[in-house]
Amino acid sequence: MKHAVLSSLAHNFVDSYGNGNGFLIGYFQMDVYGEAARSSEGFIEVDFLTGKFSGAAISDDLVRATELYREELPGFCEKHGASLTDFKTFIAKFWNEYNGKHCKVSVQDSSGKLSEAEYIGDPPTRIKATDDLGRIRTKPNRVYRP
Repeated sequence: MKHAVLSSLAHNFVDSYGNGNGFLIGYFQMDVYGEAARSSEGFIEVDFLTGKFSGAAISDDLVRATELYREELPGFCEKHGASLTDFKTFIAKFWNEYNGKHCKVSVQDSSGKLSEAEYIGDPPTRIKATDDLGRIRTKPNRVYRP
């Protein structure tokens, strides 16, 4: 599986998780950004492969929603032509800043290639940055090769 396809799949999965309605698992109200904002840590990081959290303490509802999302992930991958074994790591970090909701999606594929992409807004879109010539461009992903 191409790394770019895995990254795109991960973005779509995280978008569904972060939008607050949980449509991928039926209808399940949750607010990962709100819980992150109300915490002293200011962020919630979710490992979708293990179901572990770091950062802020989370509500029982968000724990349950995450369990349901983890159960749905293999089917979501299969539907998009991938397999859960194509992922070595799949982590999303959620936080708020003065300019809106932010998330960073980190994906490592089975061959060891790792990429991180940052998104802003609702729905999450790639962050824009100014290049050396003063043009506004999409901020590039950080890619680490094994």
